[in-house]
Amino acid sequence: EFSMLPAGLGLTGPLPVEMLSAMGTSRVLDLRLSASVKTGLAYGFAARIEAPPVPPVDYYWLAETFGPGASTGLQSQRYEATGFKAYMLNYLVELIVTPWTSVRSATGPVTINFRTAQSVGVLGKLVVLTPDQFIFTEVCISSQLQLADPGVRGGAVVAPWAVPTSALRCTVVTPAEVNLHFVAPTDDRWAGGLAADTRYTITIHSVVNPVSGAFSAALQWRLETQDADTNLLDGPAFVASYLLGEQLPYAELLPGGPSTGQDYRAGQLQWVIVAFRVALPSRPGQYLRLLAGFGSSFEASCAVRDPPPYSLPAGAVAVGNQLLNCRGLGHWADLEVQVRNAVPGGAASPSLEEPFRRQWRICLGPRNSGCEQMRALEPQRPVLSLHTFGLLATSRVLGDLAPLVVRFSPSTSMPAGGTITLRAPSGFMFPLVCVGLSSEPVEAGYAALPLATHCEGGAVASGAGGRRGRSLSLLPSELQLTLGPQEKDRLMAYKRYAFSVGLQNPGRDNQPLTFSWEFRSATPAGDSLDLLRTDDAVPITGQLLLPMSGFPVVPLSSFAGESHSIRISFRLLSSQEGGDSDIIYSLSRIDVFAPVDRGSAAQAVASVWDFTDPSACIAPFYTQAGQFSQAGLVHGNVTTAGGQLACAVLSAGQLALAFRPYVISASRIVTLEFASRNPSSSPIALWNSWTIRVAKLRSLEEDSIKAPMELEVLVRRLDLFEHLCEAIVPGFDVVPTLISIALQPSNWATNVTCLVDFEIVPRSVVPRGAAISVILPPKFRALPLKERLAVFAGGPYGKDGNLELPETGGASAALSGQESLLVLVAEPPGDVLRFRFGLVNAPEAPEDGSSPMWAFEVLASGDPGAAVLERTSGLAGYHVNPKIEVAGIFGSVRELGSQYNFVRITFRLPPEAVMPSGGTIVVISPPGYKLSADGFARENLPAQSAAVIPDPESTGSGSDPRVLNISTIYPLEIRSFYAFSFSVQNPPATVGGDTSVPWELWIYSIGRVVATNREVPPFGLEARFTSIEVLPSSVVPLQLSNHVEIQVVLGSSALELGLDGLATLELVLPHGFTVVQEVGGGSRSWCRLGVQSLSRPSQVVALKGTMLLPLPASSSCLLRSPVQLAIELREPLELGVTYHFQIQLVNPLQIASVASHNTWKMFTARDGASLHISGEVTLLQLVFKR
Repeated sequence: EFSMLPAGLGLTGPLPVEMLSAMGTSRVLDLRLSASVKTGLAYGFAARIEAPPVPPVDYYWLAETFGPGASTGLQSQRYEATGFKAYMLNYLVELIVTPWTSVRSATGPVTINFRTAQSVGVLGKLVVLTPDQFIFTEVCISSQLQLADPGVRGGAVVAPWAVPTSALRCTVVTPAEVNLHFVAPTDDRWAGGLAADTRYTITIHSVVNPVSGAFSAALQWRLETQDADTNLLDGPAFVASYLLGEQLPYAELLPGGPSTGQDYRAGQLQWVIVAFRVALPSRPGQYLRLLAGFGSSFEASCAVRDPPPYSLPAGAVAVGNQLLNCRGLGHWADLEVQVRNAVPGGAASPSLEEPFRRQWRICLGPRNSGCEQMRALEPQRPVLSLHTFGLLATSRVLGDLAPLVVRFSPSTSMPAGGTITLRAPSGFMFPLVCVGLSSEPVEAGYAALPLATHCEGGAVASGAGGRRGRSLSLLPSELQLTLGPQEKDRLMAYKRYAFSVGLQNPGRDNQPLTFSWEFRSATPAGDSLDLLRTDDAVPITGQLLLPMSGFPVVPLSSFAGESHSIRISFRLLSSQEGGDSDIIYSLSRIDVFAPVDRGSAAQAVASVWDFTDPSACIAPFYTQAGQFSQAGLVHGNVTTAGGQLACAVLSAGQLALAFRPYVISASRIVTLEFASRNPSSSPIALWNSWTIRVAKLRSLEEDSIKAPMELEVLVRRLDLFEHLCEAIVPGFDVVPTLISIALQPSNWATNVTCLVDFEIVPRSVVPRGAAISVILPPKFRALPLKERLAVFAGGPYGKDGNLELPETGGASAALSGQESLLVLVAEPPGDVLRFRFGLVNAPEAPEDGSSPMWAFEVLASGDPGAAVLERTSGLAGYHVNPKIEVAGIFGSVRELGSQYNFVRITFRLPPEAVMPSGGTIVVISPPGYKLSADGFARENLPAQSAAVIPDPESTGSGSDPRVLNISTIYPLEIRSFYAFSFSVQNPPATVGGDTSVPWELWIYSIGRVVATNREVPPFGLEARFTSIEVLPSSVVPLQLSNHVEIQVVLGSSALELGLDGLATLELVLPHGFTVVQEVGGGSRSWCRLGVQSLSRPSQVVALKGTMLLPLPASSSCLLRSPVQLAIELREPLELGVTYHFQIQLVNPLQIASVASHNTWKMFTARDGASLHISGEVTLLQLVFKR
């Protein structure tokens, strides 16, 4: 491939040489000239070379010319020589590919270790290609799991950098290729991309191993790095794949016990028993490696021995004496290996990595050459550690004494008298006398510590008089809790606990260098139970900040749920006051954090101050000086009058400001005032504090961000800023809302007298002497004093004695155009307050069609200016609208169950109603009716009016047969009567026997209610008898006994039982007839409910098409009056049945006059209302016998 005249170089002519092959063994190429080379001309050549496997020491090349016949290297014969630096090679070196599993067909993560030659910026990528038959799974995820051992450089262990997951985006290009894109990281400790000449590790989840095959040098992984424009940087580089093998049939960590050397305490040295079975016989020289879970560490010179015989499974063979040379990195399986238990770190492993960190593995194969047989296993019992642990510092200010919230869940039950020791990093101090130890729950979902728990800190070593308070000395950074001595004082395993205790942060002169916290629990005898240490490089309570002077938060309103203005004020401290005067020259951000009610069981938006509705940045509001701020947030001493400021609501309780230039200084008080909405209740004092922080732009970003318009972007990029100072300001208490309020009006029309029943459930017990204030909606008015007193006393709750009206009647002066009514609490009323007020509804409905808003207050007393205990405002009450005048509603057929009823409604709009265009008339019937549009007649409604049943698909709520919509193209005229009719199917029975449920008529136009009438009196419904037959035994007067047999067949509707479980069959006798009553005979003497004849044999025949039955056996007869008797039913009467019974009467002395007509009435009754009506039925005609 040698060329004497390569193209594209502008050469004069070919180089006259005879090529001498270097045969790939030398980095020197000798070219012998076959002709003279002239001066001043350009010559060149092209030759194939092989790049070295590792980077050279330098990249300088050397070219020399020699005289004829001279041997290369003879300085005396050298004509010319020159050195020059050519191109640099692209390398990815120290490549290692380490799998989680080397079993054929298995799937698991693979860790790739490499060292770069050139840096890779953000938006660059690392390209990874697998060997043949290795496949990436469809979903590609990266993690910081490190499966490979650290490398060695210069005799010292150098751990590679694990690229954070947040800095990578993994994409599967093909089953054999993934691209790892470098993105802007969210971790402040990671600069992004890759640095030059640095070792890195990346773990890819996951790779599927081939089905077959073993180790082959031809199976190579390929890696290369590319910049944002896909230009090659380092690589391509190749590394041989790992050995593939079989899965061991069985492998397990066996439980032993103290007698075998097992010790489950964290951090302790113990013996582990491993049992396994091989798939293929082992060979001499093979090694058996045991890979423990992450965090566990083997001794450098580990011991191996045979397990005790009693600890082995049946048939197992001890092979500890066959295993030699146990070392700290290689461990031999089915053996007993001395291993130190893991001490868990402070940060929990990501859920993706956790299964691989927890599992143990066993490997059989050549030394340092992979696994021919392998299996993953889990220990039967995890290493003892705390189940969950967390810390939350309520203040990050240097030197501040503030509550620290500790959350934990023990993995083992702690007995009574047990101890918990919490050690903070050096510089933090727990006072000897614990400050603020909580005996009540401090956080939702966490239990409080037992009441008898004793607390002691170590900040003061001696007690009073110089004597040590305890025999166990504590460091100033240590806290010890001792459980009480009784059984109720123990802590349960896996139960979540939380407590708060005072902690003093380090000062400026004693800030910690490491940040590891330690939590340790022990039995009363001192035996360890749980142990946890956090990462010493991560401050889990947050970075400590300089102090600021914060002033109390000033709210315009303290009522729950109300929108109002809040004023925040603070001042930086000078160096003499404990601050840092130099920082003010770089401030460009302010963050305000509202309290978060972590103690509430429902941490919803309602439990925090809300900056989003209304928006704290842009919502107009009235300032506390009484001025109206149209542009939203108002600030002072933040930036200049012409400066720029961007505001952003980052969450419901976080507000951020970015600005330039700044005028903040230690001599100026910064003020912020903005709109906010109060929560429904105040958090407990532990959580009721506001946090204010100031920050500066990070120096790495400051030079690249200069455009003024970028403030809107910067304010949302908290990662670009560094917080410097913090102030913790106590919050204000919010007046809570009532639990529930219900209103039931007697009238919904405008400008009419309305009786309103109130039912109020307060949040706490209302004491005697308190008062309930009802603030009416605008334009609602209270009745005059005399009428108001009469309504209150005459209501269903006016005689309870718990509530009373004041002598003035309870009406107050107008408040912003709204009247309020007051009711006093004479006696503690219990959980619910009920009362009735009379008032006059507003003269017109709200223009937007909304419900009028009510407000309710529970006051400490009825005196003016009394403290508000609870308050609910903005409660949507009932709609008021102009009342439609309904002249009448007529039903053509009033029989229950009839399908042939036509209803006609006549109405007109009230004078105050306005209907600008066409609209919709809505008819709503009482329950049980079925309205139909088929028989609609518009009569004198405007032309083209049409009736429709609402479409269930369009409404999304299902079809309601009680609703009929009538669409009108043209508006209705005021004061004109209109009528329309439609077909109706009557209900089969009245609902609960109630025939007074009204009809409703609504008229809409342009999406709002024009007028309504929700009290249209209904027409009566009744059922009938299909047949009533009577057969007397006597038709002679003179008080002769008369046995009357009666048969009835119900029509229209069955007779169901009422709400009291009863119904009656009523009979009203004609004048002069009486019931025969025998002394002591009861009803049985005159009433027989069977089908047999009482006086003579006779055949009882049922009505054709019906079934003959007696009245139910549970029925009984009763005499309501001398002329009215009833049969009380405890079971329903059905349709299609002939019911037969008898009564015994006494005929009158004389024949009734013609005018009296010997007739009676029969009807059924339920819940006090008649149902089946027969009218007047002729009983019999009396005649004298001759």
